[in-house]
Amino acid sequence: MLKFLRMTQTIIGACLSAAALTAVAQTPATAPVMPALQAKISYETRQVTKAGITRVETWQENMLRQGDTLWTERIIPSQTGSASHAGHPGHSHEVKAKANHKHLDTDTAARWLQKDNSGNLNLRYVDKLDKVVVSIPKAEYGTVGFDGRWDTAAYLVPPDLIAKMKSAGAGPEGGVWRVEQTKEWTHRVLWSEAKQIALQIESKKTDGSYSRTIRVQPGTPVSTAFPWSKLSDFEQKKYDDYMD
Repeated sequence: MLKFLRMTQTIIGACLSAAALTAVAQTPATAPVMPALQAKISYETRQVTKAGITRVETWQENMLRQGDTLWTERIIPSQTGSASHAGHPGHSHEVKAKANHKHLDTDTAARWLQKDNSGNLNLRYVDKLDKVVVSIPKAEYGTVGFDGRWDTAAYLVPPDLIAKMKSAGAGPEGGVWRVEQTKEWTHRVLWSEAKQIALQIESKKTDGSYSRTIRVQPGTPVSTAFPWSKLSDFEQKKYDDYMD
């Protein structure tokens, strides 16, 4: 079964060509002004197996983007019973703790990402049930499924890459469709210049065996009571505390 894919670089890497992303990484540019954003993001993947079985996975996240801070958090349906930390066999990034065998589930924990004035990133995960904030060192970004890029996390598709894609006309919600086609993939992105976010990302393999759709539903930005301001009584831990 496909694993839940939460991290941005996994999604974008499957959606857009490696060559295009490399070109973006090598092209210096001044980032446009990024407005505050609160949104619900819905993901759907479809895979047709060699046995003729179609497997569909869907999940949702809440996203809050405020200045140089980004907070994303999986929406867990109440019927899953996940609040008990009973285990999440379908999730892809779990790290067990040494002392008490608890685990850090980076799929269900909130991801708290901040960027300083020099462009350095501070990545942390927040486990609300255990009231723990876990700091992730840069050397372990790949382990938890983060590519170390602020632009893919904050915009879903980097603006520089959007500029390199072919325009395909106006879309809904004031967005503009951008397209890219390779030998094996077709990609469409509905880009909102006003909101500085990809409102929809559609990727399909040309043989029809796999597709992924990401939809963003913007809401009213939060002005106060940000989630990262409510962590004063949370225990601070390091990633090493969860290593064997």
